[in-house]
Amino acid sequence: MNIPDEFGLFPFQRFTADELRHFFVWCAAHKVSDVDLTGGSPVSVSRFGRRVRCSSATLPTTLMSSLIDELFGREVIPRVLAGNPVDRTIQINGDASGRYGLKRGERIRLRSHLIQGTSGAEEKAISITMRVIPTEIPDILSMNIEPDLLEAMVCKSGLGFVCGETGSGKSTLCSALYRYIMDNFPDAKIVTYEDPVEYILGNENDLLPPHQAEIGRDVVSFAAGLRSAVRRNPEIIGVGEIRDNETADAAVQAGNTGHYCLSTMHTKSPGETLARLLGLFPPVIRDSMAWA
Repeated sequence: MNIPDEFGLFPFQRFTADELRHFFVWCAAHKVSDVDLTGGSPVSVSRFGRRVRCSSATLPTTLMSSLIDELFGREVIPRVLAGNPVDRTIQINGDASGRYGLKRGERIRLRSHLIQGTSGAEEKAISITMRVIPTEIPDILSMNIEPDLLEAMVCKSGLGFVCGETGSGKSTLCSALYRYIMDNFPDAKIVTYEDPVEYILGNENDLLPPHQAEIGRDVVSFAAGLRSAVRRNPEIIGVGEIRDNETADAAVQAGNTGHYCLSTMHTKSPGETLARLLGLFPPVIRDSMAWA
């Protein structure tokens, strides 16, 4: 994919789904990090920390439903209109014709969050926030992690957390760790449950590529995924985030039964992480869970 130097308005004509796919590839080529699509508003993006307008016209509200159906699936609109925000990932693949400006074997992926609300004069406007996911998983050895810490991150069993604020790179670090494990321990079986799936972990050289399930598409919840995982005999179970008591309990149990369960949490320190985890349990069992 060639990276042009100029940056300005994208030449939207009719705001079709195919036109948006071309736009997403254009965004990736221009190093855009985030895309905002809202019915009744101009298309805007964030690039190098600065938000700029990318369309001369506004995105028609009347087109939002059909665009979402084609880009994300028909099951998404009813959920959003019922007040349930939806997370999805879309992928655009290159082919021999270079249809979207991508060669065969090239791809781009975008993590998307859809929600309904009021935007300006538009009531019940659907807003889509998208983040361009880098196609290459960084080498964990290039991330300046101390050797002792990296060694501690590769466990045989237990429950581990990668913690930090939103956008701090938690998912990227987890993906880099999974790839490091696959490269150095090729017989390891890794299963992950993500909301949504971001990096594609496997490649053609893997003995058994990691199996990645998306919440809401492949499995109903993180807790359901964890219950499935312990029946699949993996060495490593990746859980995108622990948000509730049921998932926390299943993760602790998985870590106590010979699996290494790795997850993320929006915390800033080990003490805060432990307190947040224990806070997910009813008060009557918190002390016992602290020793689990």
